[in-house]
Amino acid sequence: MDITLLCVILATVSEQHFVHTEDLPSANLTVEPQGPVFPGELVTLTCNIRSSSGWTYKWYNNHSLVFESEENTFNITTVTESDKGQYWCHGERPDRPTSSKNSSYISLDVIVQPELTQDPNFLLLTGYNVTLRCELDVSSGLSFYWYKNTLNSTPVAQTDVSSYTISHLQLSDGGQYWCRAQIQQTVRHTQHSNGIWVNVTDKPTSIVLSNGTEFFYEETVFLRCEVQGGRGGDWDYRWYRKDYSYSSNEYLRSSAQEYSFRMSNYDDYTYTCSSSSPVSLQISPNRSQHFSRESLSLSCVGLGDTNLPYARLTVEPQGRVLPGETVIFTCNIRSANPKLTQNKDYLLLTGDSVTLRCESDVSSGLSFYWYKNTLNSAPVAQTDVSSYTINHLQLSDGGQYWCRAQIQQTVRHTQYSNGIWVNVTDKPLASITVLYDVTEFFSGETVSLRCEVQGGRVSDWAYSWYEEKSTEPLPSSYRNYRFDMTSSDGIYTCDAKHKNGLNHSARSEPITIKWIYALLTINGSSWVMEGDSVTLSCKVMHSTLSWRYRWYKMIPHSTTQSYTCGDQGHCEEIISDSISEDGSYYNLGPAASKHTGNYTCRAERGGRGRYSPSQPLWVIVSRTPVWIGVGVPLVFCILLFGLLCWFRKRKGASQASSTPPQ
Repeated sequence: MDITLLCVILATVSEQHFVHTEDLPSANLTVEPQGPVFPGELVTLTCNIRSSSGWTYKWYNNHSLVFESEENTFNITTVTESDKGQYWCHGERPDRPTSSKNSSYISLDVIVQPELTQDPNFLLLTGYNVTLRCELDVSSGLSFYWYKNTLNSTPVAQTDVSSYTISHLQLSDGGQYWCRAQIQQTVRHTQHSNGIWVNVTDKPTSIVLSNGTEFFYEETVFLRCEVQGGRGGDWDYRWYRKDYSYSSNEYLRSSAQEYSFRMSNYDDYTYTCSSSSPVSLQISPNRSQHFSRESLSLSCVGLGDTNLPYARLTVEPQGRVLPGETVIFTCNIRSANPKLTQNKDYLLLTGDSVTLRCESDVSSGLSFYWYKNTLNSAPVAQTDVSSYTINHLQLSDGGQYWCRAQIQQTVRHTQYSNGIWVNVTDKPLASITVLYDVTEFFSGETVSLRCEVQGGRVSDWAYSWYEEKSTEPLPSSYRNYRFDMTSSDGIYTCDAKHKNGLNHSARSEPITIKWIYALLTINGSSWVMEGDSVTLSCKVMHSTLSWRYRWYKMIPHSTTQSYTCGDQGHCEEIISDSISEDGSYYNLGPAASKHTGNYTCRAERGGRGRYSPSQPLWVIVSRTPVWIGVGVPLVFCILLFGLLCWFRKRKGASQASSTPPQ
């Protein structure tokens, strides 16, 4: 028997389900301008999400949310150092996809105020060179502008490198300097640097050659030592020469103002001179020998005619002495220079006052002369006391000062004092800026003000804020002042006090922060007849800006997802969008019963928005007039009743005529 093996192959085909997943939309963040930016510039961050629509864009700096908007741009209108960091963005929306990917990071670098330094940083004499350096983290691609004495003036120089050298200094080169960097071929620039003073002083000593610097063999060379601040006879001179092969000076043992010598074959020296005021001990009577018990008068005087140093004569032992004892007289010469000081060693601003003091061992019986910028010039002031006060300082009062004392009613005077610099800077101006450059706010919005002080570093100042309606300063000492807007305007000012406790900036110009609110109105009345034309008007009161308006009708709570529902017992159904620069109007068309309800509008601009209070609209539906609905049936009934009465009357008359008389 054949066994047939029937193989039944059952193929079970299972139904396969594929879950299709899509990547979230990508967000791309761009910044304009690219690269480093300077404080005060406008920076625009744009978040682009190509797929879908209806996004709410959010920007983050170092993982902190800083801004969100339904528009994809974020403007930092006045960037500051605090705005720097790593920025990224993403989008969110109510429908799928509900979120985008996070964008890549973009670094925002803010170049702060440059630092100005000078080299060398010591006493500068006429003829020296000095180099100013404008130090920044970035130097390539920049031009540097150099300012003197006044900010915002025409620059005294422009360089393509961060240094500026002044060669062969003159007194007129002295003053206060600032620098500022600017990106080449643009108008973008940094703030001004700190100010530094370049103080230039005349060389006190010079050698004047009478007949050149190159001489023949055995030719006579004449040298003359000129000292600024005294006449030739007022000084004792010393001459030195130095061979190039030796490091020390050779004293030539000459005290005359002029020195001469004959040129030799190997005479190749550098000659220098110094000066000092000569003094001597004088004895009266002026004899070399004296008798016992004779009275002697000793005095220590200078050999110059008028320019006298202070001298002090001492004797040892003091008091009575015995015959045969040794007596030592010592003449101590004190510095001929009085010491000049000033009572304020901090930053001097225009409008301040400063007092100079000419300190000497003797103060009575003296007159004091005060000199500015140039020795041996006419004094700028003369006082009978050792102090000189300059009130209400101006920039022109800045400069180098000296003093000199003179015995009254004589021509005998001291040497000039040391020179000190009175450096005067314009009083810094304070100004107020508003974050995002907006001065109009809805109630409850946060207002951010910033106090800028020109010509000073932020860390140097403590700030004060004022509001016109308040008699006391506002409770903030910080550069930034934030508060929540109320339902009234405010006028704000600020100033700053230097942390040295003595200098103030000028008060800023006032800035007005305006309170605005959205208001919806209905033309005519809230009660309209069916078929009437109805126009809704929405406007942001007290605002000068352009706004976008959205119109909503309030409805009861609904589960319909297209409505925006709040927690006030109603939802909002958007009925229109529009844009207008002078307010917005929406025409409902001929009024119908469906239009009855409460309406509100929302004004929006740059991610900000506010709803107006709701306004009711009542539509009266037309009906048949009452007199028509009641009067017609009534007339019909009256006519029917009259006709019935007439018919009955006529029928009764007919029956009476047909009855025979009795």
